[in-house]
Amino acid sequence: MNIKKTFVIVTFLLFFFSNTNAEENFIVVFESTNKELSQDLFTFLEKSNYSYTSYSPKDKEFLTELEKYKKEYKTSKGLSKNFRHYPIIFFNDKAFSGFNRGVKKEL
Repeated sequence: MNIKKTFVIVTFLLFFFSNTNAEENFIVVFESTNKELSQDLFTFLEKSNYSYTSYSPKDKEFLTELEKYKKEYKTSKGLSKNFRHYPIIFFNDKAFSGFNRGVKKEL
């Protein structure tokens, strides 16, 4: 009986922590109309197998979602402290404006 209980508990904990970790490392990207600005970021994310979602200005919820994130995060790192460069990236408790080596390192 103890082995079964231990197995169930260990399985549950592994499942719980693996899901928590995936959620913590989820990345949200807001692209600009110029897709070339985001291409290096998307190449990096895909090579690194990072989970992400992206919003394009063509998406009807683009502005609503972007404003929601900007209110929550207040300032950005990277090329601008006030979200002036695309792509705008939200990762865990950080926001980045633009994509360069410094942003890449923090992701």
